[in-house]
Parts: sequence; structure tokens; C-alpha cells
Amino acid sequence: MLHFDTLKFYSVPCLPSDWRPPRWLVRDLGIFAGRLYFDFAEYPSICEVVRLPLPNALSSVEGGVETEKIPKPFTKAPLEFLQQWLLTRRKGQDFSHTPMGNVCCGKEVKEDSVYLACPGKVRDPASDSLDIDEG
Repeated sequence: MLHFDTLKFYSVPCLPSDWRPPRWLVRDLGIFAGRLYFDFAEYPSICEVVRLPLPNALSSVEGGVETEKIPKPFTKAPLEFLQQWLLTRRKGQDFSHTPMGNVCCGKEVKEDSVYLACPGKVRDPASDSLDIDEG
């Protein structure tokens, strides 16, 4: 499956091979496009934009959250706006079972959630870690 969050899918002219988009751009374009699934590394940034408190495990990790200047909110209720925006973008389809659905409900998204699992990786129950599936 292609990952579109690199913004290298179809660019004219071709981008340099070492180019990476700013995190805020990927996050904001994902919200604008109605993206329902995201990489867990984006979760703290999304929480800051919609004014959700960061989970204790993420806020206590030193250097775990990239600090950037968050602009003033454009609405008094960013979560309600996000939910209405996603409903509009998804044409009324239910998205409550997705990571963005959890964000809209104010629920914590956990790194080990099934819908954030990386393809090609399997969980080793003995070591409780992810290993790449070679076969």
C-alpha cells in the first residue's frame, strides 16, 4: 500500500530524494483531505491542534513531542468542527471506529491499536514487541 503522507506520490517536477515535508503540512493536509488514519507519531501534533490534552505517557517523554507554535484556534470548539468537517468530507459515512473518530470523541489513541498496526509487522506475544515478518 502506498503511503501518501510523504507527499512524493505524484510531484512535478520530481522532488529530491532526501526531501521531507514539514510535519505541520502533512497534518494539516490530512485534516483538510478528511484522512481518518494516521501514523502514531502524528498523534501529539493532532492533539495540540484540536486542543486535546496529551496523554501522560506522551507528555512525560523528554523530546517525544515536536514543539511548534500552534496558532490561535479558528473556532471555539475545534473537536466539534473536526467532527463536522470529517462528516462532510466522508459524505455522512461513519468514521467513529477510526483513529480520527477517537480523536473527535476525545478518546485516547494508543500506539498498539489494531488500526495503527504497520503492515508487514507481527506482534511477538513473548517479547511484547513488533518484529518484521520476513516470510
